[in-house]
Amino acid sequence: MIRLVSVILSIPLLLFAKYLTKKIPFTDTGFFCDDTEIRYPSREDTVSSEVMHLIYAVTAVLAIIMTELSLLRTRRHFSVQWHQCFLNIVFFFSIYLCSVLSVSVSLNVFKSTSSRLRPNFIDVCKPKHLDQLCPLGSNAWVENFTCTGESRRDLHFSFPSGHAAHSIFFATFLISLLHLRPRVPVVVKIYAQFAIFVFSVYVCLSRIRDFKHRYVDVAGGGLLGFAIGMGMIELVLRGFNHPMYILPSEGFQNEPIFGKVNDYRSIP
Repeated sequence: MIRLVSVILSIPLLLFAKYLTKKIPFTDTGFFCDDTEIRYPSREDTVSSEVMHLIYAVTAVLAIIMTELSLLRTRRHFSVQWHQCFLNIVFFFSIYLCSVLSVSVSLNVFKSTSSRLRPNFIDVCKPKHLDQLCPLGSNAWVENFTCTGESRRDLHFSFPSGHAAHSIFFATFLISLLHLRPRVPVVVKIYAQFAIFVFSVYVCLSRIRDFKHRYVDVAGGGLLGFAIGMGMIELVLRGFNHPMYILPSEGFQNEPIFGKVNDYRSIP
């Protein structure tokens, strides 16, 4: 219960940290005239941030609920089992939310620090008198320019990719959860894990196709998401240890499915 309360109390702290890191100033960098990496056309997002987060949140909630329900047993002390089931659902989703916020905080810091221009920068910004600033064949460095199109912070936030970081974290967390915790047929786990993996990679690659990021931006974001996901799983969740849903005095415990589990106590 102490761990559950600690995790829940961490959420407002991380929200405040996210707010503060959004205020970090970025570097209004210039560009080289012959830099072809920032001259790609502007395209609409294949998967917007709002849609991505909605899909991931709903999927995570459903996966956590179904996982915990699969561990319930129809034996005596069902009320004890159900109470623990509810606590575990709240705990796991709180951990998931804390992890998502941790990814966002890290992204805010890294994006503002790197201030790398997006591949569609020229098309979105439309620098005034670009033909004069960059004569044909020039490789001059342009630092003083005015955008006649859109001029926003987001144009300087190419590295690392936020979509990739959140997608790979989501895949790492959910695939590990489905592998280590629920009592469902193996074939169900495999197909669910495969679907999560494919969709997450699809979102990552869509950012390259939409000219929002380069391959290295996506790779950097993916590495960040994977690191935070594994850190939460190993350091906080201790590998998704299986809980005990009824009293040991009743002579029944949930046996581990994968390997030896030394601690049968409920996670919260």
